[in-house]
Amino acid sequence: VYRDKLSDFPRCLDGLSRRSQVAFTSSFQGNQVAPHGGVPAYVGFMMDAGGSLNNLIGFFKDVETQAPRFLVNFERFDLNGGGSEYKIAAYGKVFFKD
Repeated sequence: VYRDKLSDFPRCLDGLSRRSQVAFTSSFQGNQVAPHGGVPAYVGFMMDAGGSLNNLIGFFKDVETQAPRFLVNFERFDLNGGGSEYKIAAYGKVFFKD
C-alpha cells in the first residue's frame, strides 16, 4: 500500500474487529521509517482489543491474513484477563511504499 492509503488501515481493522465481535482501538506509534537495506518503509502501531479468547485469536489471525493491501508484522502482545473476558495490547508495524 502507498503512504497516502495508511489512513485506511484503522478502518480496515475496525471492520475486522466488528466481524470478530472484538472491542478495538488503535493508533500509529512513532515516526514513519524510510526504506533501508531492503526493508520497506513502515510505521509502528499499537492496538487494544478485548473480548473472548477465541474471538481475539480469530481477530488477530484475520489481521495477519485478511487485511487486504496491508502487510502487518506483530512484534509484541500483552495479554490480561481471564475467564470469559481478555484484553490484548498488540504492537507492530505496517509497511508501505513511498
